[in-house]
Order: sequence, then structure tokens, then C-alpha cells
Amino acid sequence: MAETVTLPVRGRRRIQVLTVLTLAGSATAAATGLLAGLLLGPLPDPSTAVVAVVVAASGLGDLARVHPLDVGRQVPLEWGRWFSATTTALLYGARLGVGPLTVLTSWTWWAGLLLAGLHGPLVAVIATVVFHLVRVAVMVLGVAGSSRSGPRRAALIARLDRPVTVLASAATLAVAGAVLA
Repeated sequence: MAETVTLPVRGRRRIQVLTVLTLAGSATAAATGLLAGLLLGPLPDPSTAVVAVVVAASGLGDLARVHPLDVGRQVPLEWGRWFSATTTALLYGARLGVGPLTVLTSWTWWAGLLLAGLHGPLVAVIATVVFHLVRVAVMVLGVAGSSRSGPRRAALIARLDRPVTVLASAATLAVAGAVLA
């Protein structure tokens, strides 16, 4: 996760690592959005009913606690031991940029991707990049100034996981909604 990469470094190096993490994730998020937009974009714009059904299905999946499609695990912590902070940030960011390549706790990512993709590549790229940026920002801010170590930090991060995902998903849907309007 982002904090695994950023906590061990300080000063200019921290800014460099955060930049690499953000840019790598933005690139893979953009690629994901572009692919979704190219695959779904040629279809006619969705009606309000289609949007409502997708959003409702996403919400019902979350309420029923049906786990969204994802790999079900965070990025490997070993990367932080095997590689430099910059390389680790590149790998972490690249994986975080594609939401389901880590852990998703909400179906909203999928709903946002589908709805944004139906509006073409540009909208889908914007939605996926916004999701990534919000996810990283909330995670980094969530551990900013943290003096916790090991299990205490892991517990804090575990508590932040759901709110982070919901906030990032809401931002993604907000962008899709703004474009629809």
C-alpha cells in the first residue's frame, strides 16, 4: 500500500517516491479507462434507467456484502524489501492504478468503470485516474504523521480501507455523473 512505500523515506526522497507512485498508478488507471472506453464507448449512451440499474446493482452488492471482483490482496510487502523505494513505488502505483489488482471493498469501482466506459475513452480515463488519485491521497493522508509501527499501523490501515474505497468510488461516480449532466 502507499504508506508502505512512503513512510520509510523523508524529505525530497519522499516527494520523489510519492510522485512515482502517483504517476505510475495514474498511467495504469488511464490505460484501464482507455480500454474500457474503447470497448464500451462505441455503444449508444446509456439511458437514465441503465445508469440507475448499474448504480442500484452496485449499491445492492455492497449492502448484501457480496465481495467485488478483485485479486483479494494488497500489493506484496516483499517488494519493499527487494527493491529500492522508487522501484517499489513504481510497482505499487502501477498495481494500485488498476483497482481490482488489489483489494476492492465496494462494487462502485466496477459501476463507475462501466458507466464511464459507456461514455467513451476520455470519460473513462478521467474516472479511473480520479479514483486512483483519491485512493492514494486518502491513504497517504490517513497515515501522515503516524508514529505507529507494525501491527498498530496495519490496524489503522485496515480501519481506513473501507472509507478509502467508498470515498474513491464516490469520486469516480461523481465524475461520471458530472459528465452525464
